[in-house]
Amino acid sequence: MIELRDYQKKAVESLKAKVQNVLNTPDNEVVIFQSPTGSGKTVMVSEMLKQLVKENHKKYSFVWVSVRM
Repeated sequence: MIELRDYQKKAVESLKAKVQNVLNTPDNEVVIFQSPTGSGKTVMVSEMLKQLVKENHKKYSFVWVSVRM
């Protein structure tokens, strides 16, 4: 198991709140998560998704898009 750093924990909570807000509105909104190279974006988003599923007991589908520039 990976132990998140404090800044990662804060980012996960912030991202989760934004995603929950979008899921609870009828608008077709997009959530974009940006963070510096090497900050652990994959780990943070994975943790957020894990918590979201665990806390909400709903069925979700995820689309993970990564653009290489």
